[in-house]
Amino acid sequence: MCWHIDDQYYFGNDFLVAPIMNDDGVRDIYLPAGKWIDFWTGEMLEGTRWLKDVKISLEHMPVYVRLGAQVPVYPHRVQCTDEMDLNKAKIVIFDDKYQGLRSSILGTVVSL
Repeated sequence: MCWHIDDQYYFGNDFLVAPIMNDDGVRDIYLPAGKWIDFWTGEMLEGTRWLKDVKISLEHMPVYVRLGAQVPVYPHRVQCTDEMDLNKAKIVIFDDKYQGLRSSILGTVVSL
């Protein structure tokens, strides 16, 4: 199924990105097999199905993360990577406790 979808893609092994390609902010999204978590809201979704007429603001591109993914992040504001102390990196675990970007450690760094 996925081979025929040319406007959504994997970003690494665990992120599925489905850009909005119209002014209406609406699109259909195919979730491959497995369980997926909406990056923005934390909603858990079962894959191997289409999500029809997904409406999302243009500021929040549809991004889904594979359940169980563990992603290292740097939760401090920096002007350039030279300022980063990688000993301060944290791991965000995308599981049933993840409640969306605002509730995660990244919510303190990313402006929404």
